[in-house]
Formats: sequence, structure tokens, C-alpha cells
Amino acid sequence: AQAPGRVVEFGTSESLMSGASVAVGGKLYVAAYYGIARVDPATGQTDMLAGTAQAPSGECWPTNAVRGADARFCGVTQIASDGHYLYTGESSSAAYTLRRTSLADGATSTVVQSGYDYVNALTVGPGGQLFASVGQTVRVVDVANGSWETFASLDSSVQGIAADADTLWVSTYAGLKRLHLTTKAITNVPATQEARRVVSAGDYLYFTQGLNGSTVLRRLTKSDGAVVSVAGSGDGVREGVGTDAWLPYVYGLGVHGQAVFLGTSWTRKLLKVTSADPLPAAQQPEATTTL
Repeated sequence: AQAPGRVVEFGTSESLMSGASVAVGGKLYVAAYYGIARVDPATGQTDMLAGTAQAPSGECWPTNAVRGADARFCGVTQIASDGHYLYTGESSSAAYTLRRTSLADGATSTVVQSGYDYVNALTVGPGGQLFASVGQTVRVVDVANGSWETFASLDSSVQGIAADADTLWVSTYAGLKRLHLTTKAITNVPATQEARRVVSAGDYLYFTQGLNGSTVLRRLTKSDGAVVSVAGSGDGVREGVGTDAWLPYVYGLGVHGQAVFLGTSWTRKLLKVTSADPLPAAQQPEATTTL
């Protein structure tokens, strides 16, 4: 089944390497590899909240600062928000790092210096609880104490996570999993193998799926588990509707209003997907994840 979406390139920056994005206060914040970009979802106007749009000179080392413009980011592809801070996972030659950035002034600080535990996805759940995926685990993060612990272990590498009121949606190469936040019971979602990035949006869940060498954006109805294709075929970037559109590897997803945003280094802009059937706004700011 299909619910064709229209795919267009979006944003004013020609140099932005984009990943996951999260909507906060009417703006879209994008994990932009060397920094955090702020995008107007109506006009596409883009500026930097913290870090830089392009690679800094010399070897890149993560550096915190009281001013966003003075902070240095190295390999940011994932982002989440609790409404006050943006949380980012990044990798560099130094180490893998989980950091937070103030939405008010762009000041940055380290939450967890994670050694070589690569943070592959982030999301904020009920009560502002931050979750991160590392390898085959989902971890719960204690931001105040700068620590984390394993919340659940999966049977396949975790590619993306998204939170609802009582559920974590976990995407893995083996398929989507529904992880109950209280009981920690895990339920497999049929017909979702090779699931990658994921974002929650009201009654729906949007996720990317690798199928026969192509990337496809699909939509899951949470109430009945029905899955439909929205856009994607081929390998690369081509604007179009439904399967006429081509999608490259997607580093992350975001939702704002009636649109889904895809982050990819292929085009140096976001890809914006809209549908003839309005996409419901996300119930809460949601970090999304990687295709």
C-alpha cells in the first residue's frame, strides 16, 4: 500500500551536512555534523546556533564554550531536545561524546564522555528522560550525574529510537520493536525488516527502510500496525512524488507541522516530505534518527 509523499530539497544553506532534526519553539534544529543549525520551517532560512556549518581547519576536537559560535563539534548526526536543551551525540578522533547545548544562548557542556560507545540515536521520553542507543542496547541517561546505564538489550544493532507516552519505538536491521517503558516488554512489528531511522508523529510512526539497495520512507499507523510507503526508490536524490522520488542514505528524521524532514550528506540540504494527507504534528519534540 502507498500514501505518496512529495519530496523536495529544503533550506538555504549550500554547505550544510545534515542529520537528524528536532522541532522546538517553531524552529527546526538540525544535527549538522560540525555544529547545530537552526532552520525556519516556513522559509528554509538557515543559521548556526552552535559550531560551524563547514569543517574547521586542522584536526577536529570537540570543545565546549559559553558562546555557541566558539564551540566545536565533530561528527554530530543525532539530536534530541527536552525543550530547554539540545542533546547531541558525536564521534571524533578523540572519543564519542554526548553533549548538551542551551537553546537560550548556545552554551555547550559534556553529559557523558562515552569512550568508544558510539551514540547511534537519541530521543527524549516522558518527564524529559533522555534515552540513547549504543550498539544493541538502549540506555537511560542521568544528565545531572553525567552517567548512563542499560535500559534494554535488543537482538540486533539499534539504528533509531523514538518515544511516546508509554513506549519506545526501536528500529533495528531485524525490524521495528515496540519497547514498553514500564514492563520493558518487547514486541516485534511485522514487515519492517531493515528499519533504520525513526520518528514519532501523533498517530503515526515514520521510518526509513533499506530495500533492495534503495532507501524508502514508510509510515506505520500505531493503532493497527498498518504500514504504507510514502516515498523513495533508486539511490541518490531526485525530487518527485512517491516512488518517482529517490532517497539516499538518511542520517536522521524530524517532524514539524505537516512535514517530515530527512537529513543526508548527499545534497547538503534537508529533504522535505509532504503529503496530500496532512501529516499530524509530533506530540512532543522528537529526535529522530538515522536511515
